[in-house]
Amino acid sequence: MRETTVAGRIIHRRVVVPSGNHRQKRRARTGITSEAVKKNNMRIAIWRLWMLLANNFDSTGSHVTLTYAGKEPEKDQAAADRKKMIAKLRKEFKRQGKELKYVVVTEYKNKRIHHHIVMNSQDVEMVTRLWGKGGVHFTALREEGDFHDLAEYLIKETEKTFRESDSQHKQRYSRSRNLIMPVTKRDETTLKEMTDEPEPISGYYIPKDRVRRYEHPVTGLEHLEYVEVALGEPRNYKVWPRGKVVTPREYYKITEIEEQEVMDLACEGQTEGGPCEC
Repeated sequence: MRETTVAGRIIHRRVVVPSGNHRQKRRARTGITSEAVKKNNMRIAIWRLWMLLANNFDSTGSHVTLTYAGKEPEKDQAAADRKKMIAKLRKEFKRQGKELKYVVVTEYKNKRIHHHIVMNSQDVEMVTRLWGKGGVHFTALREEGDFHDLAEYLIKETEKTFRESDSQHKQRYSRSRNLIMPVTKRDETTLKEMTDEPEPISGYYIPKDRVRRYEHPVTGLEHLEYVEVALGEPRNYKVWPRGKVVTPREYYKITEIEEQEVMDLACEGQTEGGPCEC
């Protein structure tokens, strides 16, 4: 089975070895640890944000970090500041006849409290003027449009904050409603595609650090994941032309089941009937 997701300038592929064609006997689903739970959940979270960023932002956008000068605010005050900042940005964009697109996260466990905003603008002067509470660190988004590293950074940066019981934000990140999650399509493939080195379609290349082979912690199935990045203008694909659409409801249901199954298996692995600390 192969899942293909077209997102902006990239094409993400996930290949799973066909059932019954494993090179080795499928691993029994035992011995799953809480660490495996965390890694699996983080992998899914990074992929979701990665595809969302790649499908909605390009090199005209930016990653902005907003910090505070002087005394650090309480968490509820920082949450209010974040809400006001988004409202100011939306108002300014509307005044300019534009529509704001954004993803925003807040972090306070590893460092002083601060906010990250990925947005469709590089107007650092506007952001600095509207923020007015401290520093503004600005980074232009990369031209190739592969935002894996940014997605990974934001998810890992806020992991501890997200897990806090008193977190002001119960989701890993907030996003504007006008962002579009790309469509994933699924079709049949062969064992050969799993074992051979992946090859890009014409006009694309595969970065070596975007090829990953692994065994899924729940199913024990071998996976191959890789990304094709456009060399110039990307092909005019909204979705991959072949295969069956995996609906968002179906896709998220599958990943949520995976998360719960890993969690359940980890809990079963607790020794001496002790409590699960997953």
